[in-house]
Amino acid sequence: MDREPGDFSRDVPPTSDEGEDAVDRLLAELPPAPGIKHIDEDTEDVDARALADVAAGRYYDHSVVSKWLMTWGETGQKPFREWLAEQNV
Repeated sequence: MDREPGDFSRDVPPTSDEGEDAVDRLLAELPPAPGIKHIDEDTEDVDARALADVAAGRYYDHSVVSKWLMTWGETGQKPFREWLAEQNV
């Protein structure tokens, strides 16, 4: 079959060993990443807490967080709350 440059499409449909099911099986077999805690929380509970935080005003504007992120990698980089205290926000 003739293909255009960059055309990586397949000629045949994926077999049962390929696709999302195969990826899911592979990921399930991987050991946990070192240093990353796996928290098994129900998504609805997490979403409900996040929405409650926003409703109570416990969040920071995107522009504030963006300014802090721009300091990453700089000498003297500070944790968010410490940086925020110096900004008089």
